[in-house]
Order: sequence, then structure tokens, then C-alpha cells
Amino acid sequence: MTKQFYIKKTCSEKNRPAYSYLVDEYLENFINENILGPYKIINGGKWNIWLSMMFLKKGNFGPDGVYVFNKATTVSAEKVKFYPVQIPLEEVFRTKNVVKNLVELYFEAFRQFFTLNYKRIRPEIFVDLKKKIDWTYLNSLPYPAAINEQRYIGDQQFAFYN
Repeated sequence: MTKQFYIKKTCSEKNRPAYSYLVDEYLENFINENILGPYKIINGGKWNIWLSMMFLKKGNFGPDGVYVFNKATTVSAEKVKFYPVQIPLEEVFRTKNVVKNLVELYFEAFRQFFTLNYKRIRPEIFVDLKKKIDWTYLNSLPYPAAINEQRYIGDQQFAFYN
């Protein structure tokens, strides 16, 4: 089955979260196995779904909490629907375990995205799903990761990766 759900991340701040793209890949696969497959959503459709994780400072242009935009931006030629997600940098760095903070913030984004867009997905399923996370694997990934291991949108060498 072709993968159709992606996490893409962007941050224009100097202190962007320096975590490995392998965290994103793990979460994409996790969502595929635990939500998309069992609920038979997204996969097999005509659109690729990208959650565009935007790390921003709190303030006039940044969020107070994780916020998923309900309306997608579509790129018809590429068959992509982008759903912007605002994540406050202050929350990412609230404790020293940045990867754990990120995963928790991503789970809030997933909860919002799926419950807003798919009525069969109930918020409570995310409580049980959190218990399935492989923290041993995620904590084994290097942090901070080298720049070429981060793969933010806009990083020159990875501008067109999937």
C-alpha cells in the first residue's frame, strides 16, 4: 500500500527543534498502522495528506497551544492537501526531553486533525494510542540531530524529499 499521510515540518527560528526526521517517519507509520488502516481512511484515496508542522514563538503570530487549521490548502497537480498546524516553540522546549514534548504535541495535533475531519475518530482513542508508543526507540534517536538528519522543509539538500 502506498503511503499517503506525511508530517512535514518548518521553522524559521534559530532555535528550531533539532530532532531527527526518523521521529516523523515513526509517527507517520504509527498513524498508518493504528488509525488509517483500522478506520480505512486516507489510504487508497486520491489525495496525499500533509500535516505541516509549523514551529512558532507564542505571540501575535504564534499559538498559545497546538492549533490545527480545519481548512486544507490543496495543490491539485500534486494531489496534496496541506493542513497547517501551529506548535508553540515554548511548549517544545518546556522540559529537557524535547522528543517527548514533540511527540505529545504531535499527538494533540493528530487528535485535533482526525476528530475534526473524520467523525468516526473519537478523541478518547488517542489516550490508548499513547500507551503504544515505542519510547525506547524514540529516545534512542540522537538529539540534537545533525542538520542533515532533521529534514525541515526549506533545508536545501532535502527540498524535494518524500
